[in-house]
Amino acid sequence: MLEIDSIAKEYAGPAGPVPVLREFSLRAGPGEMLAIQGPSGCGKTTLLLAAGGMLRPDQGAVRIQGRDLYAMDSGQRAGIRARLAGFVFQQFHLLPYLTVLDNVLAAGLAGSGAGLQNRALELIERFGLAHRRNHVPAQLSTGERQRTALARALLNQPPLILADEPTGNLDSENGAQVLEFLRRFAADGGTVVLATHEPEVARYASRIIPLKSLTAHSVPSHL
Repeated sequence: MLEIDSIAKEYAGPAGPVPVLREFSLRAGPGEMLAIQGPSGCGKTTLLLAAGGMLRPDQGAVRIQGRDLYAMDSGQRAGIRARLAGFVFQQFHLLPYLTVLDNVLAAGLAGSGAGLQNRALELIERFGLAHRRNHVPAQLSTGERQRTALARALLNQPPLILADEPTGNLDSENGAQVLEFLRRFAADGGTVVLATHEPEVARYASRIIPLKSLTAHSVPSHL
């Protein structure tokens, strides 16, 4: 499903380039929930953004179902991303002026397909949000916002979910619900790549890949 071959990435810093990833490779297949575990600032978010076609690495290749993302133009890459990858982020990234239903449906704007409204409603029901579907994010609990983000990630029925610290803003009960869902998604044949700094979160995965900072001074935690 996902192949990452020898990617590298560095950012400009005041004292020169700051390396974040160097010769990093992985394979993740159907039925796997893979955890990238490391401290804040070690490059986990950079890795997931590169894996999902949102950040071009300085070298190396990223393939989803055999398609080389960075050999494509930006439009082709966006189309692959919309169909094949769902993103779940710690900060949720919900649009504050849209309702739960419209936030979920927003994932369909970059793709195509019939019956998106019905699928969105089914997902909202599955995640226990039916009574909230006409509420905006400010009217939701933290757990409800994360479940909305999960529903949005699944709208286009992607085979791959990339989750960046998805429990970081949740209490233990809501965090466990999210992790159990991701584990079931993988058990049903999907592929999950999860980034976390928490060992107890990584234990939900079928495989753990440690990631360490390449520099004495970690890069900012959002990278």
